[in-house]
Amino acid sequence: MLLSEKDGKLVTDDLSESYDVLDGGIIDFIGCDSNSYKELSNNELYGSTELIIRYDNFLNWLFRTFQTDPAQFRKDNAVKLEINKGSKVLVTGCGLGDDIGEILKIVGGSGEVYAQDLSKEMVLEARRRVQNNNVFFSISDASFLPFEDSSFDACFHFGGINLFSDIEGAINEMLRVTKPNSIVMFGDESVAPWHRGTDYGKAMIKNNSLWSAEPPLDLIPNGIKDFSLNYVLGDCFYMIKMRTRKDDNDLANIDIPHIGLRGGTIRTRYYGDIEGIDPILREKLIEYSTNNNLQVSEVIEKGISEYIKDLKHGKQKN
Repeated sequence: MLLSEKDGKLVTDDLSESYDVLDGGIIDFIGCDSNSYKELSNNELYGSTELIIRYDNFLNWLFRTFQTDPAQFRKDNAVKLEINKGSKVLVTGCGLGDDIGEILKIVGGSGEVYAQDLSKEMVLEARRRVQNNNVFFSISDASFLPFEDSSFDACFHFGGINLFSDIEGAINEMLRVTKPNSIVMFGDESVAPWHRGTDYGKAMIKNNSLWSAEPPLDLIPNGIKDFSLNYVLGDCFYMIKMRTRKDDNDLANIDIPHIGLRGGTIRTRYYGDIEGIDPILREKLIEYSTNNNLQVSEVIEKGISEYIKDLKHGKQKN
């Protein structure tokens, strides 16, 4: 639904729902009376100002531990989004907005960055740190994004998805709101498989149980292409990058005929399975096809077609 301003709030066009607009233009989709969000709440963890201090401390420790320059890491991620000047980008689970700056450097003043997080305190702090007029914040649920289909030129998330109550929903939502043939990239803690049996991997997992998480490969839908999975930050975080596929025009053509005795196509071999026939008759079918330089599928299809044609004309043979 479209939103419009009324009495200092944003309301849906049918006036059924309204949303508070906080300082800095932050739209609070969680603190509304919407039935869509009635079961959601910012709990003590998400609403704690202490969380901000802990989060900053964790990130400082993290990059020092993995001997990584945070600015360069975020720049590399922004480049991998394949965005340009003027692009419109969504950052889900934005935390304190640390990833926004490098994205802004690419999209420029003519671009837009939308950032959301479930935590009101985190979003308020991110807004304080990122004052740009072309950055728009919201307090919302990543598994129920308040954006229309195909709204963004790229979508990015890093850190936090392991804790989402609906990881599959969040992945599907990122793909839904991203334009066709555009990048969705997300990652979180996960020790790479080749380290899991080593002291290094065991030590990392003992230090932080989240590092035992597996990349959610089983939750990736089929509407994607150009999929890649990499491990970053000491092989303790996965990063999944994929491109949205809104149609199947670039998939395999399953109607190309096979060359050889059996014949048929991928489609006919899969969808055209028929009841088994007598083994002796099958041998005769292969022999006939070979002697007459025909494909088995061609003979079967022609025989069935002629049989059905005879049935229609009352010529069934006993």
